[in-house]
Amino acid sequence: VLLGLSLASGQPLWSEPRLLVAVPPGSTLWAKPPAPVLSDKHGLVYVGFWTAGLRGDARVQAHKVSSGEPVWAQNITGHNCTSLSWDATGVISSGSDLLLLWDAFALRAVSAETGHSAWSTVDQLPDFAAVGGNEMPGIGFGTSPDGEATVLMLINEHRRDCNAMYQEGGFFIQALRVKDGVPLGRTKSKASCVPASASPPVEVDGFWIHGDRSLPPQQVSTIYGVRTNYSSVSVFEGPVEEVIHL
Repeated sequence: VLLGLSLASGQPLWSEPRLLVAVPPGSTLWAKPPAPVLSDKHGLVYVGFWTAGLRGDARVQAHKVSSGEPVWAQNITGHNCTSLSWDATGVISSGSDLLLLWDAFALRAVSAETGHSAWSTVDQLPDFAAVGGNEMPGIGFGTSPDGEATVLMLINEHRRDCNAMYQEGGFFIQALRVKDGVPLGRTKSKASCVPASASPPVEVDGFWIHGDRSLPPQQVSTIYGVRTNYSSVSVFEGPVEEVIHL
């Protein structure tokens, strides 16, 4: 169920909880749901949940903050891979008009107000999987030299399935224009890890930065920084900075 509580008093905002999905009696194969996402601009809260246990079928619903009333819903898939952690329901774009969702190894943008699809990397990057690190949606934001808002993601050349998270041979940091998903640039990461061990990228002072972490017992994390490459989709092979944290 979805509960609405006052931050000031802790009292319920709605007359009753909103049922999201009925769980059969005795069921145990259910996982922790992702964190809801709030849009103050649209007065909506977005909540993600599994609709069929851990088989990967899931849904994202928008509810009115004022009443809990459902407004729209979108079905998504692919969250059943063991290497994935559905950390947040989605991410609100910098302009607050799009909700970005990770869906079956692709990034999908929908209208934050209506839920209507705006664009998807299935169309923009048909030969690539959105591997995004191990925390979904696994994206960051940046700004192109023209001042346009961009979304950053990790991708590799693989069919869109769980095996993409373990493909060796490297992966890319990809920049897309937020408003329409048009690819604006791509740089190959210097990381030698598989995507399942990588963290989502961010943009800081002209660098695209992401990290990785090794498995126990070493538990070593490396932070990689490569210069932004908004000029084309070609691979940038410039200098890289690394900081190792033990």
